[in-house]
Amino acid sequence: MNKNVNELNRELTQIYKEEQELYHDYALSCGMSSTTIWLLYALSEQSGPVTQAYICSEWCISKQTLNSCLKQLQSGEYVELKISEENRKNKMIYVTDKGSQLIKETALILVGLENQSLLEFSVEECELLVELSSKRIKALRSLVDKNIKSKKGDTNENRNI
Repeated sequence: MNKNVNELNRELTQIYKEEQELYHDYALSCGMSSTTIWLLYALSEQSGPVTQAYICSEWCISKQTLNSCLKQLQSGEYVELKISEENRKNKMIYVTDKGSQLIKETALILVGLENQSLLEFSVEECELLVELSSKRIKALRSLVDKNIKSKKGDTNENRNI
């Protein structure tokens, strides 16, 4: 291996940051925040209403951030929130007709662009990309979780930087 781990990590980090910037730029071009485009993306994959808890969990969006985003979408009449009959603590997100149109004009175009970019690869390369990306994030998640647990009770939790 010609490159050391630090060099490879830096390259990977830069690639992930560039990817995040692409999504952010796309969201801005649609007149919305990155969180909003991710929420619309998540909703585009659902065949019906979904809970806020599901979105937070599956799409790594904090409750507070999601609530802020939903308030904006609600005020624009893109979504409706209703209390779940199964668990009154959960709210269900319903996409309105206006919201469905917004999803078509934004999130679904993004999905199409992503799909188109994958056509640059063979099926095997796409599968390998998914496999290796998943393996890396699982390893990193495990290490970060261990690091966080080791810090419990440390004074650096109280930093307000």
